[in-house]
Amino acid sequence: MQRLRVITPNQVEKAVLSSYFESPPSKREDKTSTYTSRRAPFLYFATHVVSDPEASYLSYLPLSPGARSESPEANRLDLNDLSSVHFDANPTVVLSACSSGASFLVHGAHSPGLGEGFLRAGASTVIQNLWSVQDEATSILMQNFLDGWIRQGMRPDEALNAARRQAWEGADSKNRHPYYWGGVTALVRMDIPR
Repeated sequence: MQRLRVITPNQVEKAVLSSYFESPPSKREDKTSTYTSRRAPFLYFATHVVSDPEASYLSYLPLSPGARSESPEANRLDLNDLSSVHFDANPTVVLSACSSGASFLVHGAHSPGLGEGFLRAGASTVIQNLWSVQDEATSILMQNFLDGWIRQGMRPDEALNAARRQAWEGADSKNRHPYYWGGVTALVRMDIPR
């Protein structure tokens, strides 16, 4: 049995996630939820990234907006934190957050984004957003992604490609434009058997 910890202010996405797992989410004081699954280990973040285009290493995922702490750094996850983490189980990480995969050129040098930080920490695959997108379109895309990955047993990158193809070919003309789904990408480590 694997556990999935979801950090989400987005109730629609939380409801969608609930339909994919064997047990109802456990409730926590910090407003995160933990789901149980028989799939490989993974982390799913449905939140908003706070990004800094001048220094992407200062970009972070807010972990618990309602939690109280004397130090604001205690409630967020940034590249600094990820540099001291090593995942033994090579999880898939889903960053369902606007600009979660954004990296920048700072003074002519590449400054990595959060997705790259998760890969360096040992994630096998990172699903990320390269730009800000509409919540409704992302929720639909992520629902189709989860359906392919969890229910149909596709690899995460295959499930994402299928979800993107559904968005492109779908009847919902309002979300067909690549702006709504083109920024959701998969980073895959090739040194880990899939």
